[in-house]
Amino acid sequence: RSMDALEARLVPGTEAAVTNPFFSPDGESVGFYDDGQLRRISISGGGAVVVGAATNPFGVSWERDNTILFGQPQGIMRVSANGGMPELVIKANEGEQMHGPQLLPDGDSVLFSVTTAGGPTRWDQAQIVVQSLRSGERKVVLRGGSDARYVPSGQLVYAVSDTLLAIA
Repeated sequence: RSMDALEARLVPGTEAAVTNPFFSPDGESVGFYDDGQLRRISISGGGAVVVGAATNPFGVSWERDNTILFGQPQGIMRVSANGGMPELVIKANEGEQMHGPQLLPDGDSVLFSVTTAGGPTRWDQAQIVVQSLRSGERKVVLRGGSDARYVPSGQLVYAVSDTLLAIA
């Protein structure tokens, strides 16, 4: 069945209390976190496939190169959507929390939020950054905001408190 229907429906095989849903680039599969693992399943149902071990992830994205990026306490991890051992690709510095990684179209740069603040407003105090996987160079794109996503039209969409913003 396709996802173009207007009524909500359960994806068979996801009856447990799953969290952190994310779609494959083609929209035919959905990934999620359940019981210490990232898993993926076809939207038409079937058996869930284990992608890799994780603690409750800090944002997840399934990239066009068939890898999955996700935040963990130690930094940004990457694993093949086909399954495997997650690898640390961007190490968090002391006191940093990283959230919401997205691989940019150049295949090298990762967009994500990083904060050293604590408390309920920590993400409103975050920086939105881009970091090169090859060189490790990190550039601050915006100060104050989180959950940034690059959209193909050339905008960056992000959140501050309960407001959604976009910038070219």
